[in-house]
Amino acid sequence: MTLSAVQAHARRVLPVLAALSIAGFFFRFTAPSLNWYFSSDDSMNLYRSWYWPIGSLFRANFLFFLNSPFYRPFVSAWYRLIYYFAGFNPVPFHVIVLTMVLANIWLTYAVCRRLTGSREIGALAALLISYHPGFGSLYFDTGFAYDVICYLLYFSAFLFYLTMREQSRGPRPWQWITFLALYVCALNSKEMAVTLPVCLVIYELLYRKVPWTSARQLGHWLKSEGALAAAAVLVTLVFVVGRGLDRHNSLLSIQPYVPVFTWDRFMTTSRNFLSGLFIRRHLLSAGVLLALWSGMLVTAWVSKSRPLRFAWLFLILSALPIAFIDPRSLAQYYIPFFGWVLYAATLLVRSTEFLWRLLPNSFAEQFSWLRASALFLIAGLLLLHYYRRLWREDLDAISLGPEQQRSVVAQLHVLRPVLRHGSRILFLDDPYTDRFRMLFLVHLSYRDSSLAVDRAKFMEHFPDANQIASYDYVFDYHLGRFYTSAQRRPSGPEPAITMEFGQPDVFHSDFQRVTRLSPAKPGEMVISMVKDLGETSPKIPPGQPFPPDPLLDVVSPVGVRVGGQRVEVIRKFGWPERVNNYRVDFDIPKDARPGDVNIEIIASGVTGPAVAIPVR
Repeated sequence: MTLSAVQAHARRVLPVLAALSIAGFFFRFTAPSLNWYFSSDDSMNLYRSWYWPIGSLFRANFLFFLNSPFYRPFVSAWYRLIYYFAGFNPVPFHVIVLTMVLANIWLTYAVCRRLTGSREIGALAALLISYHPGFGSLYFDTGFAYDVICYLLYFSAFLFYLTMREQSRGPRPWQWITFLALYVCALNSKEMAVTLPVCLVIYELLYRKVPWTSARQLGHWLKSEGALAAAAVLVTLVFVVGRGLDRHNSLLSIQPYVPVFTWDRFMTTSRNFLSGLFIRRHLLSAGVLLALWSGMLVTAWVSKSRPLRFAWLFLILSALPIAFIDPRSLAQYYIPFFGWVLYAATLLVRSTEFLWRLLPNSFAEQFSWLRASALFLIAGLLLLHYYRRLWREDLDAISLGPEQQRSVVAQLHVLRPVLRHGSRILFLDDPYTDRFRMLFLVHLSYRDSSLAVDRAKFMEHFPDANQIASYDYVFDYHLGRFYTSAQRRPSGPEPAITMEFGQPDVFHSDFQRVTRLSPAKPGEMVISMVKDLGETSPKIPPGQPFPPDPLLDVVSPVGVRVGGQRVEVIRKFGWPERVNNYRVDFDIPKDARPGDVNIEIIASGVTGPAVAIPVR
């Protein structure tokens, strides 16, 4: 095979390998999301989408410029459609979200390729945006479907616009309808979409000739080439004015969404985003942030690179809708993230091309594909190595809420597989402090909005025996478990493993929580947080936290039973800087069976209630 044949074969195969590599990189980190349950935002969003009449949902999507109970009606329609077919089953939701994120990766490639004229830059940008540990909520929490769907529609509209601008003729009627429909649906998905006209104007200024010097020529341009951009601006004005004037059912009626137009708020949100983007434990200083922006701006204008200029303007301006409200999580900067990956990919490729041209001309031209492959491979391996150490850190925290909801729903349906239509239900206790979570979970999981749900913790007085007996179903909750009758509460100390988000406070040796997604192993030493073990030596006054140094051992004997089997206690001392919390380390028996295993704590002759942890 000749050298030219090898090169031709490489150029055909490398794009396929790049696409497969990006997909593999993406699923390497995101595949576990298929086992994730609904988050608290999910249950609230899904309930809002399902509770109101379907006619009001259609009306909200068509009258996009008016506020409605749905806030973001297009995604509410998405929630309702999947729930109609799949019920309260998280798997289809996660499958569709991951599919849309994959589509977003392709859109990133397609848009970057058109803006730069380079498939290599498009592929590298797709790799950079395919996964970032700071954006974990996008992949694992379908409550962030708003951001995923908005990105999908936003860049679908932009790509459609770029395609039409490449035509020699003006847009046809169906193209007008398609573009404006995509944009309206993006607006109905999340307010971040209001920056699309800004994106179009930046493109026109940098890539097309806009006749600004003559009002007549500008008017002619707005009627012809700039008509679509002008229409998008008009739609945006209608949306902003309509939503802004009517505060009823508006996000502006919720305090965290009320903007504060100050330089301090702008810098606070920007520092918060940039620190997360660069995976910093501490916030970047304002000076570092301004120096970074300034350096990127100078580089873009000195290099006369239109993609770098577009990327810089986009990453600054597209973040403005959330730049003046309370700091958001990194995942809500999904659209501005595009500007960063376009800038990074363009800068990396153009820099390596410059260095490559220092080699002999014949070699540099014939083996340009080798440079592109090496850059893509090195970038992928570096990201893989770096992210492997980080990706689970935030996921354990993200999983706590969903796992608690999974446990609540599963326990209720085991105790009462069916609830009679229109029945009254009383929860004497439950794990939630907000007013509506149990209502959401009961109505959605049983698919019955006629169920009347009361909770004792929100009643003026705790119900007496007669009141309790008047309910069709009664549940009580204690230490992570539901019961169908009232449970006796201990009058004295009750040694037991503490709970958080309905999960026992049991950890691996690296202090990662033992969960269903990260179970304990037979023979493994685990760390537990326990309450009510009594005095330490020396004694600490009641209500005072234990000191970090020295560690204070528990005076009384402490025993642990795992799956009914007594195990040796390795350590038992007051948990530093905690009140009435103790650290007890013990081994999981080597012959422990896979599944949920009960753990009981014994202290001062009292055996506490069992809590269950998963063992694999």
